[in-house]
Amino acid sequence: MTRHFPPPSHDAIAVPAMLIAAARCWREARDNRQPVQPGLFSLLSREGHDMLAPVFDSFLRWPKRYPAGGSSSARARISPTTNIV
Repeated sequence: MTRHFPPPSHDAIAVPAMLIAAARCWREARDNRQPVQPGLFSLLSREGHDMLAPVFDSFLRWPKRYPAGGSSSARARISPTTNIV
């Protein structure tokens, strides 16, 4: 028996492509020591998602601020009253 699967919708393809393009734009700007958000804004405004530029910038900086494994420097920036799950 064969099954027929419909092709993915435009949105199903566009969102991952936008995420990859934003990550590449962010990395290129960081590598060249350029401001990140203007480039992200320009890229994301083509699809009407320009307001997400600061979100992508913050999200992609997250691993640098809080490395995996919970290093002591990352824990030092967390309030002692914060419950770490």
